[in-house]
Amino acid sequence: MRLLFVLLLTSLSLHSQNTIESISYADYLNFDNSDDFIVIDVRTPEEHKIKRIKNSININFYDEKFIDLFKVYEKDENILIYCRSGRRSLEAVKNLSKKGFKNIYDLKGGILALDKSLLDFDSFND
Repeated sequence: MRLLFVLLLTSLSLHSQNTIESISYADYLNFDNSDDFIVIDVRTPEEHKIKRIKNSININFYDEKFIDLFKVYEKDENILIYCRSGRRSLEAVKNLSKKGFKNIYDLKGGILALDKSLLDFDSFND
């Protein structure tokens, strides 16, 4: 019986370590420390130039050095990752979680799920 209990605890522990956290923008704003989050847009630079969450950082998911570009961040920093619809950001969060990032979140539904007032539509100066 004790062995079964230990196996169950081990299984739950392993499952919780690999759980991907997808949150809505409202949930993100409700975090006590939402100001301490790094917001990363994993879309292409062209997509990021058109519209983006204000003050977000662009790291292109399709860049061959994508994972390496996260080396500037501590693995326990709070990071919110988004894309257009949530597909790329979910994959990014999965990959980064495997690399040891602990407080990394996928924005559920991407920018398509956001109120347009939260987006910055100003063009960047090249």
